[in-house]
Amino acid sequence: MMNCVIILNGDKTYTSEAEKIIENSQLVICADGGAKWASDQKISIDVIIGDMDSIDENLLSGYIQTQTKIIRVPKEKDETDGVLAVDYAIKAGAKCVNILGAEGGRMDHQLGNIMLLKRLQEAGCEGKLILKGGYAFMADKAIEFSCRAGDIVSIVPFGGELVIKSSEGLKYKITDDTPFSYSYPVGVSNIAAKENIKIEIEEGNALIFCYNI
Repeated sequence: MMNCVIILNGDKTYTSEAEKIIENSQLVICADGGAKWASDQKISIDVIIGDMDSIDENLLSGYIQTQTKIIRVPKEKDETDGVLAVDYAIKAGAKCVNILGAEGGRMDHQLGNIMLLKRLQEAGCEGKLILKGGYAFMADKAIEFSCRAGDIVSIVPFGGELVIKSSEGLKYKITDDTPFSYSYPVGVSNIAAKENIKIEIEEGNALIFCYNI
């Protein structure tokens, strides 16, 4: 299974977890200005994609000399640089995609970056946003994931009604009677009671956040 990491141009920190994710990836893609951070951290990258409005031309020239693949697109386009990077990863055959730099800046950009998880899900890829102090992913079926006891686990509906049949490992249990809706964020700030969390989704799509505290 091909692992891929996408580096966006948002806020990010080079943690030991991020380093491990990058080391275990067979494909490293930078969306435009994400290449500046990669250069600062001396991270080897395979592809830079975007309209190149957030990257210095001298840095770009340096990447060209190292034979990094550069895909420059028009500034006036329908797709965000993040969408272009995700689509490239999917076409390259990636099955697991971790995304760095999805936070910070404008709220609409952050929401657009969350939507990348849905795009990956529709393509049959595992997608995860690596956040400051945690991570986020989407699930539309029974799922098991790991975190630390005491971590914050938030579950919100994405794209319609959400019905969760059962849960294990959470302080506040979720059942099919739990009233998930866009106007009632009942799933925010639950707490992991143990390291392994199990959630059985009966209907809909869940956006799940896990934060270390």
